[in-house]
Amino acid sequence: MLINITSSSAFARSSKDQSQPIKRTVYRVTAGGGGAALVNVRNQDCGIITSKKLKIGTIFTIDQNAPIKKCSNEDGSEIELPKLSEREEYVAINNLTKRTVGEAFNEKNQAQVSSPKGLRIRAENCELLNKTDSSIPRALSNETLVNLTDKNNVKTTKCQIEDPILQEFEMVEINFEYKNKKGNQTITDTGYVAQEFLMPAKNKIKAM
Repeated sequence: MLINITSSSAFARSSKDQSQPIKRTVYRVTAGGGGAALVNVRNQDCGIITSKKLKIGTIFTIDQNAPIKKCSNEDGSEIELPKLSEREEYVAINNLTKRTVGEAFNEKNQAQVSSPKGLRIRAENCELLNKTDSSIPRALSNETLVNLTDKNNVKTTKCQIEDPILQEFEMVEINFEYKNKKGNQTITDTGYVAQEFLMPAKNKIKAM
């Protein structure tokens, strides 16, 4: 399912003309069959950015709607590099693997928010939950614990959000907890969040 909406995302960028949304697809950096611990990042001219290396296991998003860049390797062979969603930077496709929704959760089906600015919670129609129920927080704070709603029936959707440019996010349904306005009751609710801002939960988790 794909829904268009104009609203706030987890972050914003400068507005610019665009014919199609930035289609954010979540990937993980791999060694590409080798033993390297770090992977090169290239600029739009194919030059290696010496000040920037990506660690194996790093999670980030690729713009699926951007053309694949082709560059020459040191040995003269051609390599293909998808574009990062956030900027004019590129990583070799053989050093990437798509992260599934399930890989954002640990063996107990728990994940924690990984976004210093917080993570907006939405309904299946991509509207903010807080828009129809002000008692629900607008966003989950960084490191907040969430749970996969049903590991046997994982529900996902895609939301196109304009803030200020149009971007498409991969969303997953989760259960989350929050305090009521008086702070004397914990409420469990269900909503959708962008899976790119989730990491498998560790032992020490921030309480909501």
